[in-house]
Amino acid sequence: MSMNRDLHTLFAMAVGEEEVAVDPGVEYWHALTECARAEDLRGLLYYRTVSADLPAEIRAELMEDYRAPAESTVLQLHEFMEIGGALRDRKLEVLVLPGASLL
Repeated sequence: MSMNRDLHTLFAMAVGEEEVAVDPGVEYWHALTECARAEDLRGLLYYRTVSADLPAEIRAELMEDYRAPAESTVLQLHEFMEIGGALRDRKLEVLVLPGASLL
């Protein structure tokens, strides 16, 4: 399977234009997962294949990729809240910029 074909498959799955192939085989999933890793789309691949019959090792890997960013964001926001609380206790004003700059 070429990277171009895998990438096309990933994008088609992302927008809901392509369903998971019936029993495509472990090699297919490894190739698609590698492509998703290269494009930072493994969490999306997991989300779009949650009801598919994936090999257990692929499902576990994709589930971790889906869960890890959310866990990291929650931890970062908790740390930010602690810092904000310490600054507020010292009567310092904080201006929070939205978006990625916050994290």
